[in-house]
Amino acid sequence: MNQPTSTTTTITSNNDNTLDLKERLLADSLFLLFNSTAHGVLSVLKQPITVITIHLQTRSQQQQEPNNLDTKQLTFERLTTIIKSKLLKLWTGSGISFVKESVNHLIGTLLLPFTKSLHSLLISKLNCNEIFSFLFSYSLNRFICYSIVAPLEILQVRNISKLNEFNNVNFSTVDNNVSDKKDENNDKKNKGMIVSLMEILKEKNYAQLYKSIIGSYILNILIYHCTYQTMNRLVLPIILPYISDDLLKSDSFRTIIKNGIQFISFLTSYPLQVIRRRLIVVNDSSDIKNNSDECDKKIVGMKELVKSIYVKEGMKGFYRGAVFSFVMNTTFTMLTDSMIKSVMSNGK
Repeated sequence: MNQPTSTTTTITSNNDNTLDLKERLLADSLFLLFNSTAHGVLSVLKQPITVITIHLQTRSQQQQEPNNLDTKQLTFERLTTIIKSKLLKLWTGSGISFVKESVNHLIGTLLLPFTKSLHSLLISKLNCNEIFSFLFSYSLNRFICYSIVAPLEILQVRNISKLNEFNNVNFSTVDNNVSDKKDENNDKKNKGMIVSLMEILKEKNYAQLYKSIIGSYILNILIYHCTYQTMNRLVLPIILPYISDDLLKSDSFRTIIKNGIQFISFLTSYPLQVIRRRLIVVNDSSDIKNNSDECDKKIVGMKELVKSIYVKEGMKGFYRGAVFSFVMNTTFTMLTDSMIKSVMSNGK
């Protein structure tokens, strides 16, 4: 008589476990979606910084240094033009940024267990160096994520870079060609994200461009983290013994050290970000008119672009917008982190 009761209890226990598992999966899924959406929202809030950075990175030397301006006033003139110009809307491409960052974070988080397992496997089974295993597993994670969102970055950079064409226009005179160009660009922007993405994917030289920008992105990641780990593990231990204990205990000093290491790592890898975005702009086949000779034109590769930037603009061409990008992004991150911490502390 006791056996049915035991069986019933076992079945009930199994059902409860199944329900608990389903509830946990549902909760984890909702948290993942919420977290990814939050990253997308933050990217929209940060969009003016992104727009100005891409604007500075993708402008040529000729655009940045018109003959009627003093070179010393260029930075101020450039920033005031960006802020005041009606043609440069600071939230251009915010929808693309939202989708790109949300998808990027979602895929990266889903791949995180695999990344951690690979990192542990490389250390335990293959006896790899900890830094090497981290760089390999993390770069693979970033490679997969960026391979998926790369078309979105191409669309985002091209949309923002098209705003550059009208910054040096003299509005005191009416130019029908400029007006036509403006209308043409507006038509392109009104096509919608999906249609524009499909057009990019159908471009004849898309595969070559895709390989080039992914290569530059992975190099960017590797150089940044190699520099960061070198500074953190090799340089800091040499410097820290010469610093007083009271200073080391200071939160402000630790923040300065952390930001200093990040800034050096950022500077070493920043040229590859400029190169990647310039590659996207100079190989924009959507600007090519119906001309078969132009359509068959070979894509501009990384080597040719690096040589061109160095010859025309010098080393400063690889660092356009670097200080602005680092300062504004760091400030934005610190502000959002402090806001999130205060909200969480108040919630508790």
